Amino acid sequence: MTSELRLLETITLIKQDYKSLNYSELISVLKSLKTISEQQHILHSIIQSLETLKTNALKNEGHLTKRELQVLKLIGQGIQSSGIAHKFNLSVSTVETHRKNIRKKLKLDGKEKLIVFAIIFNILEDNY
Repeated sequence: MTSELRLLETITLIKQDYKSLNYSELISVLKSLKTISEQQHILHSIIQSLETLKTNALKNEGHLTKRELQVLKLIGQGIQSSGIAHKFNLSVSTVETHRKNIRKKLKLDGKEKLIVFAIIFNILEDNY
């Protein structure tokens, strides 16, 4: 079965059952979308972020500090390093170090993947 057919089948089942997707189902849908999308790099970042959240990296593997979680939340709100530094009375280089440590602990390669992760993290946190 092609990716397009699998995706349509999944969407049809969701609509029929009026259910929401769990992490695994959502990741499966996004992987199917990735095969037909022109924005594969964006979908790859979203998939990686969801897989990281699915494995509870924040609680079990990441061991983010309270400050790193605060910085992550603000990154997800679109606040730049200078704004975060001002809010917490830190230097911009300290905020950049927090960003680097968060990426390292969550095994996210690249600044853009941190931003995608932070946005998804905020959305999910606000819904729980």
